[in-house]
Amino acid sequence: MADMKLAFLFLLIMVTATTVKPYCPSWRPSSYSWHNTWKQSFHAWCNGGSSLSHWYTYYRRCQGDRLHHFRCTRTPAYGHRPICVWSNYLNSPGQSYFRRCTNNAYIAGVLSYYDQHKSDRRIKILCCRVSGYYMTNCFATPYQNLFGQSYLYYRVPPGYTMTGVGSYYSSYYRDRRWRFYLCRMH
Repeated sequence: MADMKLAFLFLLIMVTATTVKPYCPSWRPSSYSWHNTWKQSFHAWCNGGSSLSHWYTYYRRCQGDRLHHFRCTRTPAYGHRPICVWSNYLNSPGQSYFRRCTNNAYIAGVLSYYDQHKSDRRIKILCCRVSGYYMTNCFATPYQNLFGQSYLYYRVPPGYTMTGVGSYYSSYYRDRRWRFYLCRMH
């Protein structure tokens, strides 16, 4: 009888150990007004003549996702009416990309949805341009984060405007590394 109780207890422990998911907190750090919750769509854009200047993210491995926060800064074209167009999706889930706005345009917004099946995000960017302004001294940044790194804090250096974004995906981490394309706007 004691052997039977012991076998039942062992079986109960084994079933519990294989069916109980580890705890994964859903709370969001209060450091920013995040533009999304875990695994949810988001969109963020700047007012006329402003561009994205801060790209902050927070990663949590058990969620397989990043929270996103963006800030805007006035460009030299602030106050002028921009012509803006949303890009197509820059990527399919799991794919790398590096895209720049064309025709002297800058990034003024981001739209994303989370693909549950692939545990990855698809991204669109809002490209805006103002007639009479052009981009010079452009360059690509190195990647700004490591896979699995909790925070990504990227601020565009003074005098530059974000004109492109690139990323590649790791299925192991269910995470992306990010880089940006910057130009001086005149």
